[in-house]
Amino acid sequence: GFQPRLVEGELRVLGSRWAPQIHQIKNFLSRCRVAYRWRDTDLNPDASAVVERSGGGNSAVVLFPDGTSLVDPEVRELADRLGLDTEPDDRFYDLIVVGGGPAGLSAAIYASSEGARTLVVEQEVPGGQISYSAIVENYPGFPDGLSGSDLAARTVAQSERFGTEILVLRRATGLAAVDDRRVLTLDDGSKLYSQ
Repeated sequence: GFQPRLVEGELRVLGSRWAPQIHQIKNFLSRCRVAYRWRDTDLNPDASAVVERSGGGNSAVVLFPDGTSLVDPEVRELADRLGLDTEPDDRFYDLIVVGGGPAGLSAAIYASSEGARTLVVEQEVPGGQISYSAIVENYPGFPDGLSGSDLAARTVAQSERFGTEILVLRRATGLAAVDDRRVLTLDDGSKLYSQ
């Protein structure tokens, strides 16, 4: 599922505010709704010592509750380590939705609830731009409004409850009709097929 799996404890991110990966890692974790604690190595000698032992320099280190760590991880590597799907479970689907914003997730909910094997391909993490909205007051069913991140989390949870598969950090680079099928090409050149 989309919800990251973490054992008891807290994810820690260590690195200078000027380290190239720090902003990207922190932004990704926030969008995934993963709780973490950041230690700026410019201000925290203990964090600085850990980073020095792990590779030194201007590195970013992510420490997991089980004691393992990643040094300067790419976002996809971090997603894999958190248990997020970056590879499809299959190659054949009834419906493939490109884009995991509110419209794409709503389409997936409708299709999955009718029993269609549905995949959502999202180039970042599900929720789209609405995740950044402090308050959403014009969405049906929520007359008092709610935060964009809460709306995104609820929509993702509902789509997964109906069996939607959500692929994160993957881009669709091509779409073609071949006979009676649609062929979607992903950023690594692999192909997915739907009716």
